[in-house]
Amino acid sequence: MKEPRVAARYAKSIMLSAKENSSLDNVYADMDMLHRLIGESKDLSLLLKSPILKEDKKQEAVNAVFNGKVETLTLNFMQLVIRQNRAAALGEIAEAFVAMYKAEKGIATVHITTAELLSSEMKAKISEQIKVANNLKVVDVIEHVDASIIGGAVIRMGDLQLDESVKAKINSIEREFLNA
Repeated sequence: MKEPRVAARYAKSIMLSAKENSSLDNVYADMDMLHRLIGESKDLSLLLKSPILKEDKKQEAVNAVFNGKVETLTLNFMQLVIRQNRAAALGEIAEAFVAMYKAEKGIATVHITTAELLSSEMKAKISEQIKVANNLKVVDVIEHVDASIIGGAVIRMGDLQLDESVKAKINSIEREFLNA
């Protein structure tokens, strides 16, 4: 069950603690890794969400996996979340933290879908235009290839999407003809 308000509250608390301890960048790396691991590892995800396993067993497992690999603050935070019976929300909390960190640092992730791979010059040009238009410091471009769009590009940043694909143009013209 998704609990975005709970995730945001916990993410904000670890953000403030990380700032106080001057370890914000390290905690970001830990939370980014945690978010990816929970998404990629079905075993870890099931372990955290299991209603059968007691909190002490979940804490032992998390300690065994992450001890020495993450900041002490991050590990203590994960243990606290588990003790408060919110282990199932750890992935969501990590995702919320990553989003808060990126917003604070002026970093945006942009997904660009094209029919063929973009040249590095074109990718840099698009990245720079998005950076200037949105007053950002860094734009992380994630490129996707989908031949079905025929040409052009679909650019998605957060919940905004610009569809300038040939497929979208054809669909638009087709709708106009059908409605005429």
